Amino acid sequence: MALDKKTVGLSADAQLAVDTIMETGMFRDQMDVAKLGLALAIARRLPPTEMAGVPTKWNVGSFDQDGQVRNSVLALYSDYQTPYRIAESLMNQGVPMLLEYIDGSGDLDLEGLLDEATASVGDASPA
Repeated sequence: MALDKKTVGLSADAQLAVDTIMETGMFRDQMDVAKLGLALAIARRLPPTEMAGVPTKWNVGSFDQDGQVRNSVLALYSDYQTPYRIAESLMNQGVPMLLEYIDGSGDLDLEGLLDEATASVGDASPA
């Protein structure tokens, strides 16, 4: 069984997407972008993938100060025991999708983003 991560990071593609999104001025900091990307991937019920060679960016203590990310991931992806590995995978998948949405709409309409994310997935569980 793989040990869970003590730090999470962004792939080069996800970091580029975060940098581009930050230039819009819609977000206060990069962690907010990453967490919204994580939420988008969860809403789309994406399966976690193995991440290799991702540079570390945030300690899980600062990324998830109150444990809500950990608890949410464990509840939604109950077949897994490594919530921060899962969170890292999902945010790396979700951030580029977030950029694509912003590029396509020219804005960040959270209700529209959520509607679009959930429209094609039905009632299936994420794991």
